[in-house]
Amino acid sequence: MAGPPGRPPGTARRRLLAPVVAGAAALAVTGGLLAHLSAGPAPRTPAPAAPASARHTPAASSAGPDVCVMVGEGDLDRLVPEADSSRRSHDDDRSTSWRCHWDGSDRPAGEYTEGARIDVDVVRFKPLERLTSAAYAEVGYDSRLRATRAASGTPIGNVRTSPGVEIAGIGDEAYVQYTRNGGSSAGGTGVSRVADVIVTVAYTVTRYPLKGSASSAEAPLPPRREMLRETRLLLAQVSESVAAWRRGRPYARPSAVPSAAAPTGTPAAAPTGPPAGSPSGTPTPVPVAFPRTCAAVAPSAERLVPRANTRAERVRHHDRTVHSCWWQNTGIRTAGGLRLRNVFVGLTTFHTRAGSPDPEAAARHYADALAEARRRAGGEHEGSSYGQATEMPELGDRAFRQYRRNRNATAHAGVARAVVLSGGTVAEIAYWASDRPRGTEMNSPESVPLPEERALAGLLPVTDAVARAVRSAIPG
Repeated sequence: MAGPPGRPPGTARRRLLAPVVAGAAALAVTGGLLAHLSAGPAPRTPAPAAPASARHTPAASSAGPDVCVMVGEGDLDRLVPEADSSRRSHDDDRSTSWRCHWDGSDRPAGEYTEGARIDVDVVRFKPLERLTSAAYAEVGYDSRLRATRAASGTPIGNVRTSPGVEIAGIGDEAYVQYTRNGGSSAGGTGVSRVADVIVTVAYTVTRYPLKGSASSAEAPLPPRREMLRETRLLLAQVSESVAAWRRGRPYARPSAVPSAAAPTGTPAAAPTGPPAGSPSGTPTPVPVAFPRTCAAVAPSAERLVPRANTRAERVRHHDRTVHSCWWQNTGIRTAGGLRLRNVFVGLTTFHTRAGSPDPEAAARHYADALAEARRRAGGEHEGSSYGQATEMPELGDRAFRQYRRNRNATAHAGVARAVVLSGGTVAEIAYWASDRPRGTEMNSPESVPLPEERALAGLLPVTDAVARAVRSAIPG
């Protein structure tokens, strides 16, 4: 994390770049914050680029990210209802940037009209002279934080900003800041560094008296604590997605609920960062013994997957712990050929900074997963065709299931999936199944996916066992 504002530069390369980046940071603090809080909808000049990544992985550098998929749909629906979105990108000799902007529809809120917007900027820096791209980003982040602190407490017109508050567990370093523009708007800005990428997230809420309203009082704005909490949530989501994109992994939200494992046993949303201690500092999966919940589910899973190979992993994030368990057998011999049967159980338990369960965060993540399932229902995506998402009111606090036919380079299989919300835990269960002739691979065109009715029937007992186990005990 960045040190105190007065910290002297630690290296010659920081001294080399400090004036350049400090100037950019000062512009970000003044022009950028004023633009985010301007009352009108006129186009805003984006805040100056924040530093980005040094270690360019081939997968990440071959194509730019779609920043607009880095925020969960459930959170967008909640924070910027019925928003219009727009994308923008820019490339020059020092950095490449990608931006997404959501402008929520104005809506009545008592005697006031309320609007909201979210802006996300992802900037990846390039090496500069003797500096690697990551070093360039580090200098820029540090200078921007110092400039933010220097500008806080000094009003610019009606705009007042709080000092940037550093937070742990997001990227390599991160901070959030609260800004208020008189009585009409309030905003949170979050900035993180993920190796050579600087992520900037701004969330702004505006409120005005309704036309013809007799009220002359200032509109009540969301409190500072609420704005900073929402900003931190957005910053964590985008930072995690950026870390995944840099490593060539799937990065679209929702990513905190582990997606069903591919037949090889690699979860589509496996933790995305390099090992602990590496520049991006993203949590790494750790092999563990079966957690109690998975052990309780084992009899149901093993009825579907005879002679299963098993394994389990755990990942600790700043706001959740993820346990993933697999039962796999990709070559079960039958009279007619070979059979693929895999079961995956992912348990994501959310917690507050104090360590207590966080049902609100779990509910938001469940909402993201359901929104994504409904969006894909009836369509095709990356070689999979999706059935309808059906809610299961008899399980957990909320639950849904969905079937898809998976035909891609990994496997041809029928996949039944369920997601269950129970208190502060979101559980995902997936059952992969297909039959194929001997001498063929899992992705052979001759592989026959298990039909929807049979796949969902097989999934149900495992889902029921998971829901009962989660309800009766904390995973782990």
